[in-house]
Amino acid sequence: MISVAKSLLEGHKDKLALTSSFEGLQLSHQTVARRVENISIYLEPRLHEDLQLCEYFSLQFDESTTDMSGIVGLCVFIRMVFYDFTVKEEFFILLPLYGQTRGVDRVDIFNPYLKLVKDSKFPLSKLVAITTDRAPSITGKNNGFLSLC
Repeated sequence: MISVAKSLLEGHKDKLALTSSFEGLQLSHQTVARRVENISIYLEPRLHEDLQLCEYFSLQFDESTTDMSGIVGLCVFIRMVFYDFTVKEEFFILLPLYGQTRGVDRVDIFNPYLKLVKDSKFPLSKLVAITTDRAPSITGKNNGFLSLC
């Protein structure tokens, strides 16, 4: 950040003062993690409030992330449409999927989704669509996530 500031502020009358303010920033991994947590404290209630106020919403699932320990993650995005036809799209949650990612089993995709619906108090009467990344565990004809929904 300091190098970028020096480059961007080239010729600015307060370059020295501004670059020294960057040097005073605390950017340790603990500080960054704490700031992200503080931001989420504000954003999460706002997202739930928007969900209750919207006219309709859709969910998008992407089973594409795997962390360092090999646990697959299911990214859940939400798109909300409001009474004035404004649209808001947000990342909602990253659900860890332990074990195999099959349509139905104790370690499947459907059970974490049901828990998410219960915990988030989704107004399911407003849910109009679910889109996916077309992974077989999600789109399977007999026991895929979509057929169970």
